[in-house]
Amino acid sequence: MLLMKLEKKWSYIWNSASGMINAGQSAIIVIFITRFLGIAEAGIFTIAYALANLISVFAKCGIRYYQVTDIEEEFSLKTYFSIRVGSILISIFLLAGYLLSKVDGQEYTLEKSIVIGGICIWKLVDAMEDVFIGAYQQQDRLSVGAFYYTVRLLVTTCIYCGFIVNGHNLIYATVVTVLVSVVMCTVFSVTSFSKFTIRKSSFERKSVRKLIKTCFPLCISSTLANYIGNAPKYSIDTYMDDSTQAYFGYIMMPAFIILLLSNFIYQPLIRNLGVLWGQELKGCFVRTVFRQFLIVIGITIAAMIVGSWIGIPVLSYIYSVNLLHLEKEFLLLLVGGGIYALVSYLTVVLTTIRMQKWLAIAFVVAAMLYSVFGCVFGKELSIWGVALLYLIINIVLVIWFIFCLLFKVNQKLDK
Repeated sequence: MLLMKLEKKWSYIWNSASGMINAGQSAIIVIFITRFLGIAEAGIFTIAYALANLISVFAKCGIRYYQVTDIEEEFSLKTYFSIRVGSILISIFLLAGYLLSKVDGQEYTLEKSIVIGGICIWKLVDAMEDVFIGAYQQQDRLSVGAFYYTVRLLVTTCIYCGFIVNGHNLIYATVVTVLVSVVMCTVFSVTSFSKFTIRKSSFERKSVRKLIKTCFPLCISSTLANYIGNAPKYSIDTYMDDSTQAYFGYIMMPAFIILLLSNFIYQPLIRNLGVLWGQELKGCFVRTVFRQFLIVIGITIAAMIVGSWIGIPVLSYIYSVNLLHLEKEFLLLLVGGGIYALVSYLTVVLTTIRMQKWLAIAFVVAAMLYSVFGCVFGKELSIWGVALLYLIINIVLVIWFIFCLLFKVNQKLDK
């Protein structure tokens, strides 16, 4: 019992630490880039980081939450690992094609493409490490993976900022950081994985095919969910310039932090949700879901109160730019960020109760709506327009997900 309590304690500590570093990583780096390299370079990093998160989520295939709640170990670690290797290779291929098309169409400079490519590889290292962290959490040893992930995040963030301060350009800083990240991930994974036993099994193609079929809707929904979360940046990248992208990144950062703070609060509880649902402890399940839902709402309200009071002055000081003309857009993004955090949380809940097909349908429709109206809102209303569309679509998604959750719970109660 004591060991279980200690494990839970350290899981929260290290998961919280990695969550905070991950939440602040982009903001911290952008501060250094703005001060030492300029606003345009900050804009390049902002869109690069957004694209990197998108391709990382695609590479993860949305399998992490399924893996953690696979309490009976229906699929072995080898199966999860095999799919992750394949998805990362596909991601690299798609990334190369995307960047080549942008350079060929003279939409991106060669420097911008190299920076985007490097930061995407940096985030793909996270995707590879994620499959091992998922295995640790499945075995109720999240503290092990979270500790090494925290160290790697901290070291690589410091290295990137250090090279920026010393006057090096984005390309140099990115390449060095990627190399260090790959080495650290390899060493940490090999070192930590030898500390405890995972069920051994042979490679089975049938299992791989079955898991791909099972989690394909999760891959679609998680990728499109991330696309929607960063869709305003893609609209700005298409219709505006790098400086506008930087300004948007400055006021979007607190909204993104709401999401990441919410994530690391509920992530340690994912396995418990799977246990409660699997054991048909519906009352405990509903109470746990509702409690976390209120926590996310509380974080959003707190962020809005603080943001409306000191948000713009603080951001203007931190980034050494005048953001007073974007106060309305900032508050709109805070609300949208909170709603998107609820979308992210409900995605985890619906994955736990195996409603991934409904998730996929919802995100496909939402992405289509953004594709149709994004150009109109972006061209006509600039930053205000993309922020407003971001809020509207996330509100629609939350309403739909709540309906799906209530339907599934009532269906289970009727049995």
